[in-house]
Order: sequence, then structure tokens, then C-alpha cells
Amino acid sequence: MADTSRIEELKAEGNSLHSQKKYREAYDKFTEAIQLAPDNAILHCNRAAASMTMNN
Repeated sequence: MADTSRIEELKAEGNSLHSQKKYREAYDKFTEAIQLAPDNAILHCNRAAASMTMNN
């Protein structure tokens, strides 16, 4: 079982980085969280948002 608090911490860090327009760093945080919780759709959506923003 993945450490839920670590996953939430990574998600929060990713969200904070995204709001600071640090999209690459946010993408990396979401990727790290996905490695711990690969079935978490929210993490995938957040990473996709960071990716889309980087590519614009």
C-alpha cells in the first residue's frame, strides 16, 4: 500500500508549483506521485494539465 500522506504531499507540491507557473517541476511532482499511486486519476489529470501548459 502506498503512503497516502506522501502522495498528498507530492500532489500539493505539484499544485503549488503549477500555480507558480513552474510547469516542468509540477509535472515531475505529479509523475513521482503517480509512481506511488498509478490508479489515481486526479494525479494523471493534474500531470496532463501541466504538460498541456508546457506545450503552449
